[in-house]
Amino acid sequence: MKAWALAVMLSSAMLVSGARAVQVVGGPTPQNQRPTVEMQSPSTMRDESNALGTGVIDDVDVAAGRIVIQGVPLLLDPAAVQVFSARGTALSPSVLQKHQSVRFLLDRTDSKHPAIRVIYLK
Repeated sequence: MKAWALAVMLSSAMLVSGARAVQVVGGPTPQNQRPTVEMQSPSTMRDESNALGTGVIDDVDVAAGRIVIQGVPLLLDPAAVQVFSARGTALSPSVLQKHQSVRFLLDRTDSKHPAIRVIYLK
């Protein structure tokens, strides 16, 4: 799973790195007739919705289905969340504790109530 996440992050970085245009057919086009393309910087093109967040657990109650990371309350469904150790071993959500440094992935389907889907312990 860790290797898969790394592959996804690397492929996303490659897509964001930008593109080059090449004119293949015909002669050069005068400067004033070339179409203008507004290039966005990689930071504005990047979709942060699937990026891993980092933070420290302020509070966690697995039974109640809630976790607070960096002061932000999030939903925690013990049946749906995946928890991994720093080495990539799958763990139970019951190992989560206050003051743990974590990386996490959110499910943003409900923008008013974001839920944690994956947590990596540091």
